[in-house]
Amino acid sequence: MRASHLAGCTLVVVSACFFNPHYGPGTACPTGQCPSGLTCNTQTMLCELGVPDAPGAPDAPVAADDGSASEKICLGDLIHVCIDPPASPSVLPTQLDTSSSPLCLLSNVDACVIAVSEAPIVSMVVSGRRPLILLSTRSLTVSGTIDVSSKRGKAPGPGADVGPCSSDATPPTVGEFPDGGGGWGGSFGDAGGSGGAGMSPTNAKGGFGGTAPSAIDPGNTLRGGCPGGAGAGRGGGNSGGEPGGAVLLVAATTLTIAETGSVNASGAGGGGGGGDGMAGGAGGGSGGMIMLDAATIVISGQCFANGGGGGQGGTNLPEEPGSPGGESTAPLVGGAGGTSSSVGGAGGAGGSAGNPLAAGQPGGVDPLPPQQLGGGGGGGGSVGVIKIPAFASLMSVAANVSPTPRRTSARGR
Repeated sequence: MRASHLAGCTLVVVSACFFNPHYGPGTACPTGQCPSGLTCNTQTMLCELGVPDAPGAPDAPVAADDGSASEKICLGDLIHVCIDPPASPSVLPTQLDTSSSPLCLLSNVDACVIAVSEAPIVSMVVSGRRPLILLSTRSLTVSGTIDVSSKRGKAPGPGADVGPCSSDATPPTVGEFPDGGGGWGGSFGDAGGSGGAGMSPTNAKGGFGGTAPSAIDPGNTLRGGCPGGAGAGRGGGNSGGEPGGAVLLVAATTLTIAETGSVNASGAGGGGGGGDGMAGGAGGGSGGMIMLDAATIVISGQCFANGGGGGQGGTNLPEEPGSPGGESTAPLVGGAGGTSSSVGGAGGAGGSAGNPLAAGQPGGVDPLPPQQLGGGGGGGGSVGVIKIPAFASLMSVAANVSPTPRRTSARGR
């Protein structure tokens, strides 16, 4: 079945005839086949416990965590997600808060899990404390936008900024004028960009990007990225950019991001240094995390988790504050650094697969009256992380995906 194109985003589940032994009780069995130790219920067309191993059959999959596998739907290789069989929502909302949405099902993971069947949506912008998981017992096709990114001035993406994050960054300092150094870009999939120095480089030191966090289980941790650091000095407006959020799309058979589809988990831009303060600009937030979990993954559309741009350094004139960094809108381009004033150090660009992130630039001096002095620009945020199962068949166009997906063994094995 092909999804008809709506003006925005459509999330559709289609029937398929692929059998995958990596999934457990509750897996759809449209062909009547199930893994060893399971049988296909001809009424529900779901695999259940109750049949002994047959000679030469594959190993039985992991049962539900609470022991009641026959009453659960359990899917996922990167993260094993178990839920009670739901009445799937027919329409997903255009705005979703994972902290409070009634569509979130009880599960064995700390996330907002939504079981989807045929569920057309106009668009889907997601925020909230918990990551988002969309789960299909058959195939899943995204033909519109699933937006779990963070944007400056708006609610962060789902599960953004929960850590752990690198703690070895060098903070920016304030010089004698007092000109502030720029904050570092958020570090997650890579190290963030360093902040630029203020206009007196011997006294105002830019912040440096920390290294990517090391305390991350590559198999079963669904989490957002890491924020950018604030710029030094007075003047306000220079808070670090929020990181991108986290989403897992899991299907029993085939997962497709269609040519018109997009999944975005990019970070927010850092704030600009305030006018009349010469404060440093703030670093951009890192990209977040996208997990794609199915036996066959097809990406014809866009899938990206890029860094936000660093904010520009402020000046000593109230009417010329630094501009904030931008956000990524396409896979090969990270968020742009702020660049509005003449002497505030430009913010560094956020990271992407097409362009490396950039450090913030040092602040400048305009000797002509009225003399302008500038703070340093914030560093660009790093790319996030995209994960797929090690066994998955991936068909994609490199220009449509950023960063490059990491293949991960089942639940860290």
